[in-house]
Amino acid sequence: MTVATAQGGRRASTSTLRAAGRPVSQWVRPAAWLALPSVTGQQRFAGLHRIDLESNFVALTAAGDYTVDWGDGTTTNHASGSTAQKQYDYATIPNTGEASLGYRQVIIQVYPQAGQNLTSLSLQVRHNQSGLSAYIPGWLEVAVNGSNLAALSIGGSISLSYLEQATIGDHAMTSAANLFQNCRVLRSVPLFNTAAVTTMVSMFQSCSSLTTVPLFNTAAVTTMASMFQSCSSLTTVPLFNTAAVTTMASMFQACSSLTTVPLFNTAAVTTVASMFQGCSSLTTVPLFNTASVTSMVSMFQVCFSLTTVPLFNTAAVTTMASMFQSCSSLTTVPLFKTASVTNMASMFANCTQLAAAPAFNIAGASAAMSSMFSGCSSLVSVRLENMATALNTANVFLNCPSLSSIAMPGYFRDGFSVANCKLSPAALNALYASLGTANAGSVVAARTITVTGNWGTVSDDPTIATAKNWTVTG
Repeated sequence: MTVATAQGGRRASTSTLRAAGRPVSQWVRPAAWLALPSVTGQQRFAGLHRIDLESNFVALTAAGDYTVDWGDGTTTNHASGSTAQKQYDYATIPNTGEASLGYRQVIIQVYPQAGQNLTSLSLQVRHNQSGLSAYIPGWLEVAVNGSNLAALSIGGSISLSYLEQATIGDHAMTSAANLFQNCRVLRSVPLFNTAAVTTMVSMFQSCSSLTTVPLFNTAAVTTMASMFQSCSSLTTVPLFNTAAVTTMASMFQACSSLTTVPLFNTAAVTTVASMFQGCSSLTTVPLFNTASVTSMVSMFQVCFSLTTVPLFNTAAVTTMASMFQSCSSLTTVPLFKTASVTNMASMFANCTQLAAAPAFNIAGASAAMSSMFSGCSSLVSVRLENMATALNTANVFLNCPSLSSIAMPGYFRDGFSVANCKLSPAALNALYASLGTANAGSVVAARTITVTGNWGTVSDDPTIATAKNWTVTG
């Protein structure tokens, strides 16, 4: 992404400005760009396209028989649904603005033929030139208007790596899914009517230069999954109306500049999986209504700056796998209700500042607890309640060198290890005493507890555990 200089000359990249510690200004349309014609009150698309010295390919498609004015003095007519494509000859394009921009420009316009309506438009079309594997069209700015326009694809799997602004007027869309996906230098999205839109899935995914967006009307939206995923420059978002939203999975995943978010209405939301995963600058989150949420998988994974979180309602949650994994600044967590949770694998893995864990109820954790506290190098004490059905406990306390107190009333159905912790003789004996009888009920055979590397093994009493059919190693 580039930013206009005061002199209107060549522009420094956004990343360069950030690296120099200089603030990134609001988007300013380069003075040397050709002016887009107005599309207001028409069924029309207009786009500014850069023409470089070589390899200038562009393609698009529309529904309703349509005409393309290619901006070089040629026009072509196309049947509804067919692809229009062009290869420009740099030498034939006027060099307007080239001295400051480094490229030439054309304005491409699309409009319906007589008696037709423009009902869909897509820039996500690849030119059919053979061998054209690295295809990035040169759109710089686009504007579109059409009261019959029910489908619009600007972004998507084809990256529009030069597009800086998109303006949408009248339309008939109910979906904004992927609308600006992979528009990596997009900086400006003027407010447009989204009253009828029901999905915003991946709407701005990978818009890595976008810093903020308008307060869209989201009253009818039911899903915002991945809406801002990988918007690494996003610093703030408005308080959208999210009363109808049911999923916010990955909504802000990898938004590494985001420090906080508003208190959205999440009463209907059922999944927040990976919602803030990779939000490395996130310092705080509001107390969202999570009464309907069933999945918090990786919700805060790799949130390096997060120190604590509110006491969310987790009564309906069934999985918290990797929920706080690698939250390296997390110092404390509330006593969440976990009776229904069946998966806590890697829940706190690599939370290197976490000193203590609440007495979570593990009654439902019958599926996985593997690596739950792995890499928690500051963890001193753990108490887990109702352990009688716990399975898959591999590496649950791996690399916890500060751990000096463990209480687990009941017993794992699998063996487990507390190797290389800091358990005293009294702490080891207390741990042995908290174990249930290994062959009780339907549980078969002896279980093994590995205590190697704890200083308390010099005078502990392993017979407390072996009397309950456990094998003590170390």
